[in-house]
Amino acid sequence: MAAGLSEPSRLPGSFLLLPCELRLKIYRNLLLEPPSTDQKCPRAHSSAAILRTNRQIYSEAMPVLYSENEFLAHESMLTSWPRLTRFLEPVRYAESSPMIRTLLTRFRIRLRLDVDPRFTASEAATHFSGRYEVVVEVLRPSWRSGPLGTGPPENLRLFEGVRGVRRARVEGSLGGIKDYAHWLQGLMMSPPKGVDH
Repeated sequence: MAAGLSEPSRLPGSFLLLPCELRLKIYRNLLLEPPSTDQKCPRAHSSAAILRTNRQIYSEAMPVLYSENEFLAHESMLTSWPRLTRFLEPVRYAESSPMIRTLLTRFRIRLRLDVDPRFTASEAATHFSGRYEVVVEVLRPSWRSGPLGTGPPENLRLFEGVRGVRRARVEGSLGGIKDYAHWLQGLMMSPPKGVDH
């Protein structure tokens, strides 16, 4: 090492000496992904490796990663195999870890209207009811982007049994069904059946 230059401080745990509020801001900066619709280019990595640093960082950062990010629901396994982004591998242990299952509360599902769904209304209600946020992104091919036929699409009706969502949004290709989408959002945010507020 050159004369006059000192070696950088390597105090173990010096990061943990920072105030908790500052550490949480750092975790959010590292771990929060932009909403999936805002991603203009693939980001094929995540900073989630920070969770492997030590137990304290794991316990502080894990809630930020899993409860503050919006996860993409799988097209058939729904919340059982969510992805943080389209470009990352799914969280395969989401169903087997009660702690992670509890923390996962924000979901986006891309619902294509031109193909048969690979889940039932009962499965949609089971997986999405009671979540903090559910975004149903309606997709249809551009060559079919005109107004829809009479009534709501059957694929979208699968979400009529979802209840107790704190923040629900139905967005995307809504030509001809905006009123229904607005009604469905309200229905999803209504209390679970049998529960009065």
